[in-house]
Amino acid sequence: MASNAGIAPDALKTHADAADPTAAFADAATFGEGLRHARERSGKSMAELAAETKVHRRFLTALEQGDWSSLPSRVFALGYVRAYASALALDEQLAVERFKRESPDTSVPLKAPIGIAFEDVRRHSPRIVAGIAVVAVAVIGWNVFQRINLRQIAHPSDIAVAPKTWASGDMTDPRFALSAPMAAPPDQTTPAPYITRGLEAELTGVDPADPAALAAAAANA
Repeated sequence: MASNAGIAPDALKTHADAADPTAAFADAATFGEGLRHARERSGKSMAELAAETKVHRRFLTALEQGDWSSLPSRVFALGYVRAYASALALDEQLAVERFKRESPDTSVPLKAPIGIAFEDVRRHSPRIVAGIAVVAVAVIGWNVFQRINLRQIAHPSDIAVAPKTWASGDMTDPRFALSAPMAAPPDQTTPAPYITRGLEAELTGVDPADPAALAAAAANA
C-alpha cells in the first residue's frame, strides 16, 4: 500500500480535487468560480463546452461570471446548469442546489386573475341568475308575439270583392263613357315617279315627252 508520507497537505488536496471535480466545485467561493475551476481543470475551452452541451456560449459565460441578468428564464437556466455539470462530471443536483442558493429568483409567481372575487360572484349569483331568466323570457315572448302577428295577416279570401258593375263590364258612370271610334286614315296614294327626261331617254331609248313613243313602248312590252 502506497504511503502519503512526506507529501504536503496542499498537494494531497490538489490531487483529490483533480480526481473528484465535484469536491473542487464545492470548495470554491462562489458558484461561478467553482464552474470555472472545474472547466479549467478538465482542459476544455468555453467553445468546446458550448459545442458539447449545445448551450450558447454567452449563457455558459454568464454562469461562470455570476451574471444572472443575462440568463433566460429560471427553467432554462437550471437546464443549462445541469448540462454544464454533466459535461464536467460534476454532481448535477449539487450544482443545481448551489445555483438556486446564490442566484436570485426573478421569476414572477402565478397570481389569481384580476377581476371579481369568487365570493362576490357567489354572493351575487341569485341576482345574476334572475337577470338571465328575465332576458330569456323577454326574448321568448318577443318571438311568440312576432309569430302571432304573422299568422294574423289578412287571408286572400278576406280581400274586398270587386263591385258587380266592374265585374260585368257595365260602366254606367258618364265619366267613363267612351266616344265613337275614330275613322281610319285615308289610304295614301303612291306618288308619281320623278322622271329625268334626258336620263330616262338615255336608259330606255324612249322619250317620255313623246306620247306615241310611250304607247309603242307599252305595246311592245
